[in-house]
Amino acid sequence: MAAGALSTLLVLNPVRSNMVSHPAEYRWSSYRANAQGEFDRVRPIRFTKQGKDAMARQTAYQKLFCFELDSGLLNEIRQAINGG
Repeated sequence: MAAGALSTLLVLNPVRSNMVSHPAEYRWSSYRANAQGEFDRVRPIRFTKQGKDAMARQTAYQKLFCFELDSGLLNEIRQAINGG
């Protein structure tokens, strides 16, 4: 299971739950730090190996959210998280 897919699942949960319309709107999301470069001392940027500079890393992270997760992969991730 790809770390990017897991990150996408977790960050998009509030959107799928209709709590917000975009992951950046969710107060506890790491999206703003990873995709927009916002400083966050509680949730530091962890997406650091995907580019040579901050802009490249942010762009790579944003691209994770351009497509819907495959339903099979989504189910696989959920089963793994739930101990199945």
